[in-house]
Amino acid sequence: MLHRDNGAWTGSEVYFGVVLHQTALKRFARRFYGNGPDQDDLVQDTIIRALHSAHLYQEGTSLLAWMFTIMRKRCFQATAFSSCFAA
Repeated sequence: MLHRDNGAWTGSEVYFGVVLHQTALKRFARRFYGNGPDQDDLVQDTIIRALHSAHLYQEGTSLLAWMFTIMRKRCFQATAFSSCFAA
């Protein structure tokens, strides 16, 4: 398991998790924007935010679910609720 003795994850450990889950992040982003540059931007922004907030990740929880939450919140911040989901 990827963790440190004090329970705080490092940016490099979260990066490794992001690499493992990149395909799932892209699929999840497709729900919000469909295929295209907006989807890629959302994935990229999610990765940046996850790496920046790696110290907030709680050991024993799902890293993928945590990144999905970051992505969902980012989407809702960036657009109106009604236009956030792909048609």
